[in-house]
Amino acid sequence: MTLSIDVARYADPQLDQVRGPVDMMARARTYAPEKIPGFQWLMGSPEEMFLEAGAVIVSELVYAIRSMPSTLATIVLGLFGIQPDAGAPSTVTATVTIQGTTGGVINQGFEVDVPTTSGKVRMRLDADVVIAGPGTFAAGQFTASSNGSAANGVPSGTQLDIVTASNIVESVVTTNDVGAGREPEGATEFLSRGLTALATRNRSTLILPIDFQRRALEDVNVLRAKAVDLWDGATTTPGHISVYTSAPGGVALTTDQKNELQAAMQATAHTSLTIHVLDRNITNVNVTGGIVVKPGYDAAQVQAAVIAALQVYLDPDVWGWGATVYYNELISFIDQVDGVERVDTISTPASDLALTGPASLVRPGTIVINPV
Repeated sequence: MTLSIDVARYADPQLDQVRGPVDMMARARTYAPEKIPGFQWLMGSPEEMFLEAGAVIVSELVYAIRSMPSTLATIVLGLFGIQPDAGAPSTVTATVTIQGTTGGVINQGFEVDVPTTSGKVRMRLDADVVIAGPGTFAAGQFTASSNGSAANGVPSGTQLDIVTASNIVESVVTTNDVGAGREPEGATEFLSRGLTALATRNRSTLILPIDFQRRALEDVNVLRAKAVDLWDGATTTPGHISVYTSAPGGVALTTDQKNELQAAMQATAHTSLTIHVLDRNITNVNVTGGIVVKPGYDAAQVQAAVIAALQVYLDPDVWGWGATVYYNELISFIDQVDGVERVDTISTPASDLALTGPASLVRPGTIVINPV
């Protein structure tokens, strides 16, 4: 039997979903004349002041009551050792170049800003960096001052903004892409992961493929997981289970993350089983085509809307494992975007695109859509 749980029912309420005292008073002002013909409100009367006080009290009770399911669920999950993920800070290695006539030490805590599309992310040097002489440089590890993923993907070779005042530091330039940052887990995401984790807590030994799949999804680094039975990653092999994983955005887990997950699952697996943790197979899907725009629509806006829609359609976070990219489905999907009169051509892909491997996902490649 499959257990279906509506996690959204247990999520924290949004403030705009809770009726506030102002809304309650407005309802009372409408309600009273409906029930008492000829009733008129007197501003500043004792009746109105009593009602205002009651509205404040009731609105606070409403908020508290609506928060109880989420709070109770968090407490219960905590009893099983399942806690919300606080996220992780982004990290990067960067070269620090100095100027002047002598060498120097760049002290731990030296601050820089990483420029991103949504603003700047503050980072600090993890340990002292000793630089031998002027015009020379040394590498240092920088870590963001707060958890989050905003700086992830800032490319190698990016010059960082120097925040800490220094007479000798000339430049700080990244030597690898910024990564490892993770957003704090939201209420809905935590409850979804927590309820999945509970499904394996009543089984002391992992045996079935679904057990390993659920266990993988407990890992905060894993967004998608698929367990393949009788498979060692290359051939059909009895006694082996391969768990394919994907982080948000279709990103592969790091080697350390996969090793840690594999060790944790192997430790609780049936002694007859050998467990492998592998990267998802992922295919970049390029789309090239032309569209006819409906009269009265801005061609550039419709073009941008189609490209954005295709990026959502090919999102690895929601794509079905191993599903084929069907040529006709692409045409139908584009045709449904507001402002598209019809699809003129799709030259890439030229036909259905069959994905390879036992656990395949897609992600958007180069998408070129031109109004004709």
